[in-house]
Amino acid sequence: IGFANQSALNNTLQKKYNLTPRELQKKLLETSHTYPSCISPYRLLASHPIPVLSLSYIPHYDTCTTVAFATYTWACLYKYAQENSLLPDKEDYWGIAYDDTDITSSEKCRFYACMTIQKETGFNPSLTSQIKYMALPQSTYAVYTHQGDYVLLDAFYETILKQLPQSYRLGETPVLEHYLNSPTDTDTKGLLTEIWIPIVR
Repeated sequence: IGFANQSALNNTLQKKYNLTPRELQKKLLETSHTYPSCISPYRLLASHPIPVLSLSYIPHYDTCTTVAFATYTWACLYKYAQENSLLPDKEDYWGIAYDDTDITSSEKCRFYACMTIQKETGFNPSLTSQIKYMALPQSTYAVYTHQGDYVLLDAFYETILKQLPQSYRLGETPVLEHYLNSPTDTDTKGLLTEIWIPIVR
């Protein structure tokens, strides 16, 4: 995980959290989340690279359901794609949450909002643009579907990661969130979010 030795890890945790690795592990286990309902079985999916526009956002993850967040991210991406003739037949919205709120302070949590665009457009935004072009990575994913409020996603993640078969190990590409509908026109109970976990068998 990037530390030269056990002492370097111990010193870093001691400075940041004033805890030893064992004490931090105990604390994280005590703050585990409980998912309130049964989870449907995952499906395996081998994906090709998916071209998207992306916009980085450093929020508290709890703000990702607000109108201000939607205006800054999804609406901004849609407008940009429309203005540059990049809209596909059906746009899809994705998210990459790079950080764990149990470890990283909320004001430093990184989130990338992404929207699909036409394939093979040859489009490349300027270096100064906040909106970037990227491709969601090709990988094999275990895909789980969460139904309900986004505030339950932490508990959902915790549960599904424990359920992954031991014959799989996590891949090195990011976990993806695929939003099948939007809180702007869907009741929170009806929100559908696919979680794509990269795996190696």
